[in-house]
Amino acid sequence: MPSSAIHCELCPRHCNLSLGDIGACGARMNKGGEVREIRTNFYASINVDPIEKKPLYHFFPGTSALSLGGFGCNLMCRGCQNASISRVCANKGSGFELSPDAIVDMALREGATSIAYTYNEPIVWWETMQNVARRAHEAGLKNVMVTAGYVSPSMRDEVFAHIDGVNIDLKGFSEDFYRSWARGDLSTVCDTIEYLHAHRNIWFEVTTLVIPGQNDTPDMLRHEFQWLYDHIGDGVPLHLSAFFSALPRTRNRIHARIDTRNGSRSSLRSGFARCLSGQCHGAMRYALSRMWANRHPTPRLSRRSLGTRRRQMPCLWCPSYRRISLIFDIRVLKVRGLAIVR
Repeated sequence: MPSSAIHCELCPRHCNLSLGDIGACGARMNKGGEVREIRTNFYASINVDPIEKKPLYHFFPGTSALSLGGFGCNLMCRGCQNASISRVCANKGSGFELSPDAIVDMALREGATSIAYTYNEPIVWWETMQNVARRAHEAGLKNVMVTAGYVSPSMRDEVFAHIDGVNIDLKGFSEDFYRSWARGDLSTVCDTIEYLHAHRNIWFEVTTLVIPGQNDTPDMLRHEFQWLYDHIGDGVPLHLSAFFSALPRTRNRIHARIDTRNGSRSSLRSGFARCLSGQCHGAMRYALSRMWANRHPTPRLSRRSLGTRRRQMPCLWCPSYRRISLIFDIRVLKVRGLAIVR
C-alpha cells in the first residue's frame, strides 16, 4: 500500500484509498490525505413526502418531510430501486447545490415537520447530513434517516448524533443473502439495530423488502422475526414491503404480494405488536382490509370511507392516500388478534 494511501473507517468495507482515489461507495475520496465527501451540500433529489412514505408510521404521523437524496451507496444491491442515484459516482451526477440554511428555509416554507435523508444511503454523505441536521434542530425541525445501517461501530455516534427518527432497511436474514445480494454482511446491520434500540432518544422502525425467491423463505423470515423479537422486543414497528423490479412482471408482483402477506402472518406467531405491509396495492390492500373488517365489522372500510377514517386516525391511514395509493399503501395491524394499533 502506498504511503499516501489511507483507510476509510466509515463502513466495514475499509477502503484503502491513495490520494485522489474514490471509495467503493462512489461518494467519498482521499482529499489531501483525508477521506471526505466528493461534493458537499450536493443533492440528486429533493421532494416533499408524507412521513409514512419513508416508511415511518409512528413518528409524527400525518406530517410531511422534506426528503433529500444524494449519490452513491456502500452496498451494491442487485435490483436496486434507486440505482439511478445510488450507482452513480458523486462527481458525475447532476443535481442541486444548496446550503444547510437554504434546505431548512425550504422545509419551513413547505410546511414540513422534518427533514428526511433518504433515496440513497445517507451514511456516505453524513457530514452534509449532520450540517443540515444541526441547522434543522435550531429551527425546530426533526431529522429522519432512511438507511441500510451498514456503518462501522466507531462511526455510529457521529452518524446518528442529530437524528431523531430512523428506518433501518434489513434486507434479509442470512449472511449468504447479504453477501450475494448486497455485498455486505448481516452482523453489522444487526449491531446497528441494537445500537439504535439502546438509544432511547432515537425512534426507529425496521423494513424488509420481500424479494421473491431471494429472502422470502419461511425459515429466513421466521429467523428474522424471532431475532427482532428477542433483541428489540415487540414495540418496534416492522414493515414488509413488496418488491417491484426495474422491469416489472406480473408473476413477480403476484408473488411479492403473497410473500408479504405470508410474512405478516408469520410475524403474528413471533409475537410482533406492529407489522405493516407496504407497496402492496390491489389484492394485498383488499386482503388486509378484509382481515380488519372481519375483526371489526363497523364501520366498513372502503375507498369511499377512507377520507373520514384518515382524519380520525392519522396513524392508520396515510394523509395523502389519493396521491400515493398506487406506489405506497400501508395497513397497520396489531398482530396479536389482528386488532388495529391505536
